[in-house]
Formats: sequence, C-alpha cells, structure tokens
Amino acid sequence: MFVVSGPDLQFKPVLSIWGSDINVRGWNLRSYLLNELREHLDIQVDVYDEEDQCYCTELINEVQAIFDEDYKFDENKNIPYWKELMLIWNSGWSNFGLKYPGQEGNGAFRIMKTYVPDDEENEQKRFQIF
Repeated sequence: MFVVSGPDLQFKPVLSIWGSDINVRGWNLRSYLLNELREHLDIQVDVYDEEDQCYCTELINEVQAIFDEDYKFDENKNIPYWKELMLIWNSGWSNFGLKYPGQEGNGAFRIMKTYVPDDEENEQKRFQIF
C-alpha cells in the first residue's frame, strides 16, 4: 500500500500496486482504514436478503455516508503519474467520466523518465496507440 501525497494535492489516496494492477483503496487514510478494518471495528451488520435467502453484510449508515462522500466524483481527485497508468491498464476510471490516453484520438500522455543514460537522448516518450 502506498499513500500518494504532495503539497498541492487536495486528496491523499491510498493505492494498492501489484505490477500493472493499480487500485485506489481509499481517497484518504480514514476511508482506507475503515475499509480494511471493517470486520474488526463492528461497523457492519448482517442483513437477511429475502430474494437470495442468505445473509449479507452492510455498513452502518454513518460509515456508509463517509464512503459515499469520499468516493463520489470530484474534479480535484488527481493522482500524479499513477493516474495515467491506471487509465491505461484499468477501465474502472471510465465510471468517473475519464478516458484512457489515446481514446480521444489525441495521442497518449507522456510518461516521465526517472533515469536517462549519458549516451541516450533525454526526450519524452509516448505510448503507441493500438
């Protein structure tokens, strides 16, 4: 788990990164901890589902309101660098109205380099549109 932070970021998301699988586990540390520790904090209740004839767990109203507020769309939700990789590899951001790089026909976003050998040109590279 990683917390993305910076002085100019309004939200400090917690990311789960495993290879190219990058997921937002919480838009702040509070949401992440509530989600991860829900079984130990007694913040969920068992509700019987008549249609499926089984019990399902639901969050208590107070905690559900926190999640609803934290996970709703906000234009200020930005994750520098990681957002680009998430848009390329995951389709989940399309629910927020975001497009992956190249989807609008304008090419892909640039990837920042972290190391450039002395004998290599220091020029930004672009993903190829498939």
